Amino acid sequence: MNDQSAEKTVNQSVVKEERMGETKTVYNASGGEVFWKNFLAGFGRALGSVFVYLLFLGLIVYLFTNYLFPQIKPWLDQYAKAIEVLTQQKGGQSGNQQELQQMMEKLYR
Repeated sequence: MNDQSAEKTVNQSVVKEERMGETKTVYNASGGEVFWKNFLAGFGRALGSVFVYLLFLGLIVYLFTNYLFPQIKPWLDQYAKAIEVLTQQKGGQSGNQQELQQMMEKLYR
């Protein structure tokens, strides 16, 4: 029995070595193997797409905050001040009509 088990182990290792040289195709692979490999490939592709999208979005945010926002900040401040003056006028608080006209002129220049 000892010889048989040793011979069986040797035969199993020889069969494993023979299988290592084989390449599996779709025709001799199981359905689970094909599904798993395709699932991993699709998942990797999706993760790569998300990564590239986040890099692109980060670049856009960086460019906006460092270059575009400082250019439009004075306009936004003027707009906010004009809105504040208008709300004071609507609320019945006494506001300067001339200041409102000046702000509106600056806003629409």
